Amino acid sequence: MDREEINIGSSGIIQVSRDKDYFPAMKEETRELKRRLNEKFPPPDGCRFRINNNSHDFGTYEDIDAVMTMNGNEKEDQEKWDWVLKAEAEDLEALMKGWQPSEKVRFE
Repeated sequence: MDREEINIGSSGIIQVSRDKDYFPAMKEETRELKRRLNEKFPPPDGCRFRINNNSHDFGTYEDIDAVMTMNGNEKEDQEKWDWVLKAEAEDLEALMKGWQPSEKVRFE
């Protein structure tokens, strides 16, 4: 079985900062984005959304990958590619419209 990983990205609401404790809000944002992606694009069997931590000059940031386990069944594997391509094409900022970090992690 082959495994494919495609970067879906992040909504970019919370930005990396050297001066502010941004990471708790970013974590909250990424988990909400993952929840909304799962709701809008329910993963087929053998697929999931995964949160990644990535290094940046100013600190760590998170984004989301789609992970697919291909089983060699042409129809099922095509269903997985169709799923990931729809999720990848989604406007993630629009998907997160109206979201704000909770008071416990909000920073100015």
